[in-house]
Amino acid sequence: MIARLVVLCAALCACQNLPGARQPAVLLAPSAQTQQELTQAVSNALNTRVRLSPQALVKTSDLTIDAPAPKRLENQGGAGLILGRPDHFSLWLQNGQCILQHQESGQEWILKTARCAEL
Repeated sequence: MIARLVVLCAALCACQNLPGARQPAVLLAPSAQTQQELTQAVSNALNTRVRLSPQALVKTSDLTIDAPAPKRLENQGGAGLILGRPDHFSLWLQNGQCILQHQESGQEWILKTARCAEL
């Protein structure tokens, strides 16, 4: 009986997150400063200006940015179609820090003003 309890306890402990392990996260009540920091990080990753919803990364740890639409629709075979691939970002919590990762490049930014919660 004791042996079974020891095995059960060991199995349950093994299922817990390891210290320092990276976990998917969401933003907690992001301030205007956090929104600005997030927008700047995404803009830097894409090398263009972006506008993000105030709800970005609040309910999910993933953010998808569509490729920009063509500036001019002339000579566009599929006028209005967006031909580029979207960019993907993920928010992680590791050692108490909120980390934004650009999936395509692997670049990461620590969001210094953000508060995150594990999903």
